Amino acid sequence: MQKQFDAINSRLDDGQTKFSEVADALTKITAHLKSQDDAMSLMADKINQTAEGTGSMLEMWNGGVKAARFFCRLAEAWRFFIREMLIPVFIPMLGLGAVIYYLNHGDIPKWASILIKLVA
Repeated sequence: MQKQFDAINSRLDDGQTKFSEVADALTKITAHLKSQDDAMSLMADKINQTAEGTGSMLEMWNGGVKAARFFCRLAEAWRFFIREMLIPVFIPMLGLGAVIYYLNHGDIPKWASILIKLVA
């Protein structure tokens, strides 16, 4: 009977040894997984910071696009004013006004002589 108890105790000791090995392995795995979780959370924080930086860059880029669009529209408006209003409407009206002033007063108006000197 003693032999059987010794065999049982030997098996229990072997089982306890294997269990402690498995428990140690599980502890190591758990520690490794925790370190991976910490590394993942650090990477997630960095990704969030990058996303915030990218968002601010996109906002700045959109602001630049809006500014460029504004200046393009301003240039187009200036071109429209010069081609459609100044040359065909205002310059002939100024010339007509200068001719009428010359016919009524006998001399060229000062502003017209200044413009002629400026153009010449």
